[in-house]
Amino acid sequence: MSPSIPIRFRSFHLVLALALFLLLSSLAGAAESATIGVEAEEFQYHGDWVFTPREDSSGGGCLWAGEEGAALPAATAVEIPRTGDYHLWVRALDFPDQKPGTRTCTVSVGGRKSMEVFGDSGQSGWTWEPGGIFALEAGPVLIGIHDISHDWGRVDAVLLTGDPALQPSTSLGQKDLPRTKPLSISPKFAGLSGKETAMRLPDYQKGHPLSVLQPSVKQAAKPRAVLENEHVRISFLPAVWENLDTIVPRLEVKANGEWRQLPTDPGAEAYLVVGASSDTTYKYVEQSPSWPSEGQTCRAEAGGVALKTKSPAASLGIWNAGPTTRFIPRSARMTGDAVTLEFHDAPAGSLEATWALLPGEHTARIRMRFVPSDEGQFAVGYQIFRRSALEQVNELLLPMMYNRKRLPDGPKMMMQCHTPTPLSIMEVAEEQGPVTWGVAGD
Repeated sequence: MSPSIPIRFRSFHLVLALALFLLLSSLAGAAESATIGVEAEEFQYHGDWVFTPREDSSGGGCLWAGEEGAALPAATAVEIPRTGDYHLWVRALDFPDQKPGTRTCTVSVGGRKSMEVFGDSGQSGWTWEPGGIFALEAGPVLIGIHDISHDWGRVDAVLLTGDPALQPSTSLGQKDLPRTKPLSISPKFAGLSGKETAMRLPDYQKGHPLSVLQPSVKQAAKPRAVLENEHVRISFLPAVWENLDTIVPRLEVKANGEWRQLPTDPGAEAYLVVGASSDTTYKYVEQSPSWPSEGQTCRAEAGGVALKTKSPAASLGIWNAGPTTRFIPRSARMTGDAVTLEFHDAPAGSLEATWALLPGEHTARIRMRFVPSDEGQFAVGYQIFRRSALEQVNELLLPMMYNRKRLPDGPKMMMQCHTPTPLSIMEVAEEQGPVTWGVAGD
């Protein structure tokens, strides 16, 4: 019995060493590959593709080329974690029982289009179709979805993987198919006079123009300026946001002889300027005006590659007429009985806002003066420093058709005949009782 013990002992070590070797080899192989999956509807720039909801899609929706097709490609950027060969897969839709293979598109990666056509799988339902191999450097890479057939094409998701054995068969977010958030890249617009410009938006102007910022009021800071009458007091406080010095408002009202501070959202406040070329005109979609494709074109750039596409905002929003600038207040000063706000520099031009609070009134008046740096037509707008969850809102008064919380699915513009006085009034349930907020154009 004793001679057999060492043999068994050595055999055990041999099996253990082999198992560890296989495990380490497997982990090393996994570390060498990466998989990046992006929902088509999460592309930063949709181009002429249109988002449409679909319950059977990977993320609840897809990009659709429409009856007339998508002349401008969808575009977005992703981060490639390591240099190597990546296999492209595209989840597209074919209709084998109804004009099969006629709703097609292709995809470009880093400026090179796939040699494959997607949407002609001959299978029903969403199908992952292979698109070839791309040698990619680590860093940002631009991906584009290009319509080919101009006839109702649909794309659900795009996948890049360094694993040659991976053959996707499910939606993103399942098994080995992670969802990846695209990078945020600044659009580059043509100048309003029609000349191409390499203008790059400042970092604080990236993203949606109405997104909520998060400024921090400086501790123990004294107001730079104050407006006050017998009913209302508005203080303009120094704050910091994204390393920028800025100004935020604080609102107080007098009740029962005492000043009471109301809850506000300084980061929701927005001073906006939308610019468009002089020949930009609107068209009608249902009962709302929208902007033509040419007025929305821009260039998306990443990794040294550019695609002509369309700005990401919805076409029915006024900020999609052309470049939209969100001006950030820089300073506040008393000018007689008014407060003048100056703003950080922006490529679009310069803006100045003057606040006034007349005796006996419960509302402040804001006058904005914009001097553009280029020729064109412009719209100036303001969003108030208060937001609230819809369930906390008692009542809404908006332009016709959208009262009492009956809101549209997305941003819309209204003709003057539908809203003779542009206004928005909201009653919110605060701890101190109901408070009514409102904005009206003059």
